[in-house]
Amino acid sequence: MALLSYDEYVQSHHQWPYTYIIRKGDQALYYFGEAHSFDPAHPEWQVLKKFWAEFLKESEGKDRIVCIEGGVGHRQGATTERDSILQGGGMGLSEFNAEAAGIPVVTTEPPVTYERAELEKLFSREEIQYNYFVRQAYQWTQMLEPREPFDVYMRRFLHYEEERSGWADFDFSLEAMLKLHREMHGKELDLTDTDFLYDLNNPVDLKTKNSHVSRAESIIRDEYCADAIAGYIKKGTSVFVHFGGTHAVMQEPHLRELLA
Repeated sequence: MALLSYDEYVQSHHQWPYTYIIRKGDQALYYFGEAHSFDPAHPEWQVLKKFWAEFLKESEGKDRIVCIEGGVGHRQGATTERDSILQGGGMGLSEFNAEAAGIPVVTTEPPVTYERAELEKLFSREEIQYNYFVRQAYQWTQMLEPREPFDVYMRRFLHYEEERSGWADFDFSLEAMLKLHREMHGKELDLTDTDFLYDLNNPVDLKTKNSHVSRAESIIRDEYCADAIAGYIKKGTSVFVHFGGTHAVMQEPHLRELLA
């Protein structure tokens, strides 16, 4: 079975956080799918705390890792639970938990050059990079104050994108991204219009052209990540996975088949 289709996803009903456990032999896969939040008071962290404790107990004395969405380094040096969430959301908290338990943290995200090459089969480079930009813009709006200025935050992100993209001839400047936004939508970027930014990033409800890019990107990532996660289990390693809730739901049927 492949990933859950988006048509199937729309017909299903799930609550966040979404969790499940898949066991194969002596190994266990614990999957925590979160409602992305940077709020230390969000109630889902209490669910995570209990789920994490169950994983630690079951995997004690075994090879084990923590796999998080979006790469490693969300905490940005934070040394407390609260600051880890403020800096990196739930992924930051799972990094904090893993370090406290002495468990390695890994990412199963596809290589950036692979993901971009797959997307280029369907979209222009401008559409692809705008998708990454507007997702990061929405993420900035969800961070709690105090937060760094948008231009500082975004210029650092875009510089990072430029370094790892392999696109030597592409303009990654903030000014270029804001220009793309004006050309695509006929208006300036409004960071207070979070509903519009959410719709731009929503791969489920295809209200905007960028939603199609977001959906294609999500499918590429989900297929790659699910295969990599299953690979760890098959090699004898128990895995605690922490991704967004939609990824958890979409990957579940594929993971259950791979680990049957």
